[in-house]
Amino acid sequence: MAYGKSSYSGGGRKKFEIKDNTFTLFVNDRKTKDTQPDFTGKGLFDGVPVYVSAWKKKTAKGTFLSGSVKPQSENTGSGSSGNNEKDNDRDANPFS
Repeated sequence: MAYGKSSYSGGGRKKFEIKDNTFTLFVNDRKTKDTQPDFTGKGLFDGVPVYVSAWKKKTAKGTFLSGSVKPQSENTGSGSSGNNEKDNDRDANPFS
């Protein structure tokens, strides 16, 4: 995972900005089905804002993460990506 740069915005709060070609992931505490991602977040790849989702998987050889990346402009709705409007609001300011 990558770290974003921060700058001060009004009200004394830090504004979180993701650097290009990086992403942040947070535990999906709203997960209600096994098909929904274990982690969700946002990223920026070549200047394009994206949603990032990751699933924790276990095999005989160990545990790993598999994931998906979708452009934020794509209408993801409440499908398997787990990125709905409430998630977007939470991810917009992960420090609130």
